Amino acid sequence: LEATYGSYDRIDVKGAYDLPLIKDQLALRVSGFTNNQTGFQTLLDYACANPSTAGNIPVAGSAAGNCVIGHEGGTRRWGVRAALRYTPSSNVEVNISGDRTVDNSDPAPLSLFYAFAPFGAPTYNGSPTGTPWDARFLPAKKYTTYATYRDTVAGFDAQAKTFTKGWGVSGDINWKIGDNLSLRSITAYRGLETQAGFDQDGSPIGVATTLIYNTYHQFTQELRLSGTSHMLDWTVGGFYYNAKGVLLNTIDSGPTQFKTNDPVKTTSKSVFGHVVIHPVEGLNITAGIRYTDDRKTYQFTRYNLNNGPANPAQGPLNNLPLQVYAGDRVDYRIGVDYRFSPEVMAYAQFSTGYKGGGVNAKPFVAIQAVPFNPESIDSWEAGLKTDLADNHVRLNLAGFYMKYKNIVLVNAAGYPGGCLPTAVPLCANPDPNYYPLSALPFNAGDANIKGLELEADIRPVGGLSITGSLSYLDFKYTKLAVAALASGISLKDYPPLTPKWKASGGIAYTFEMQNGATITPRVDIDYQSKTYSDPANNGFYPAGLPQDPQFANVN
Repeated sequence: LEATYGSYDRIDVKGAYDLPLIKDQLALRVSGFTNNQTGFQTLLDYACANPSTAGNIPVAGSAAGNCVIGHEGGTRRWGVRAALRYTPSSNVEVNISGDRTVDNSDPAPLSLFYAFAPFGAPTYNGSPTGTPWDARFLPAKKYTTYATYRDTVAGFDAQAKTFTKGWGVSGDINWKIGDNLSLRSITAYRGLETQAGFDQDGSPIGVATTLIYNTYHQFTQELRLSGTSHMLDWTVGGFYYNAKGVLLNTIDSGPTQFKTNDPVKTTSKSVFGHVVIHPVEGLNITAGIRYTDDRKTYQFTRYNLNNGPANPAQGPLNNLPLQVYAGDRVDYRIGVDYRFSPEVMAYAQFSTGYKGGGVNAKPFVAIQAVPFNPESIDSWEAGLKTDLADNHVRLNLAGFYMKYKNIVLVNAAGYPGGCLPTAVPLCANPDPNYYPLSALPFNAGDANIKGLELEADIRPVGGLSITGSLSYLDFKYTKLAVAALASGISLKDYPPLTPKWKASGGIAYTFEMQNGATITPRVDIDYQSKTYSDPANNGFYPAGLPQDPQFANVN
């Protein structure tokens, strides 16, 4: 049993219990958790907090009388899992598990910090309030917002709440056919339902609100046959994946208003083989190969906010034929490792990998339902693993080099003129090779990646543990597609959420009590260098945004 208490009324509890049912044959493990914490960002009623500038903006309602109508960033979730292990004989083991997780946390904290001209100048959508979206809605205090998640003109409420409900069952059967041969089957099914509301304008007048509601179900089956001998270990097998998700979203952004009902079906089939050869003592040679066949289908359906016919901009999406991505790929790996002694082992390997392509799953208009190609990577890695000083010092060092091709990124803000270069002339633009964009995935180009990783675990005396890690990653674009250049990405940029440096360290000491209990105080520290949330590392895509000094200092 473990419990945590912290600021903002944080209370976390998790625990597990093991129960033997039939001696040496059947056992049950039940585990669960709950996390609760009040959101650190406060939703304020604008008309209540600013009566002198509210005009005709209605009071949203504040039961406490302090203008607080809610919070963002809070946590409310729980989950439970049961696992049953059955061993009817020494050569058969069956593991069956089921789980349920419910997350009713607050929306993610979003705060308005600048109101720029494209949305600030006009009166919103003919609203009878006559209220423009402007700097009055910038909150005076940090960690506050005037968002209401409602558009009173359109009669739409995106709801200031989120939830995720998931469940799954799985079965793992391991049959030891003989001393050197075993068969394993892993079967699983998962279901998911999720909802999230967004107030993207951070104001009470509903310029841009979105409600995301998705359902998802997947089935997987893996089968492996493995053998072992003095000179050789091997595995052959196959994997099958079948999933269906449905995107039931509501978009309310000024003149762009529609609902979706879009199923996405995915299948992936693969076969693989893996072998490890032991030609001499201490030396292992590893080789593997995998063939994968992927297929994804997309169907688009659009309605207006009243569930009637879609407006002319979105209507053509209903008439698109089934959008299909299909592709296959062979990947492989070869590696070698040598143990110089029981304390020192060195290794080197080369491997390839890929991530399947697809079609833009969230088009605003028909000409945005465009495909993107798979990503691929070639990776070289070498390293050293050691246990020194009679296992009191563990040091691991690794270096890697990767060639990353057809990198898929998502541009969420727009390209010059609201269009993206393409070979298909589909945009009413002076350049016929442009088409409109909104949150469109695209292949940005290629890159080389180099890096180092160092890990240490030192235990100089009994009870004392000192740990640390350091990593460096050098990412450099070698080629950028026209789409990437148009979005403001340059060769010097890093991909989103990718730090150049990361480091961590910790120290702990275990005190042993006379009754056999232990107390272990521990201190940890973590560091990472700055990251960017957008592919163009300037805080915003430059295209279409005003030239304002405020943007110079935003990262």
